[in-house]
Amino acid sequence: MSKQFIEPGSTVMTDEGPAFSRLSEWFEHQTVQHAIEFSTIDGVSDNQAESYFSRMRRHTFGVSHRIEPKYMADIANEMAWREDVRRNTMRENLNLLLGSVFKRGKSQWWRGYWQGVNRPTELLWVI
Repeated sequence: MSKQFIEPGSTVMTDEGPAFSRLSEWFEHQTVQHAIEFSTIDGVSDNQAESYFSRMRRHTFGVSHRIEPKYMADIANEMAWREDVRRNTMRENLNLLLGSVFKRGKSQWWRGYWQGVNRPTELLWVI
């Protein structure tokens, strides 16, 4: 996990896995021991992240059947949007989606996709 994807001053909540131990050096880091509890009495939980990754897995198995690395950021953003609006009505989601689409203009990423012009490589974030 890289510092460039977490805003300074954030509180990071994870399980007790050793892969997350170095986060305490850079952020306030709180953990939950899943062998004992789902969340602590203080509200420390990583259930939202687990729910997100569960939805990503279900999308892969049930919808796309595989995700090419060059489209991973697009699929991850779509799944994050779905997670954020999952309790909205279909009308509210359609209004949000259409409002976003018509405010953006032409996409440089997807331009020419239907004519066979595909991105050659994965998008990399530049910070």
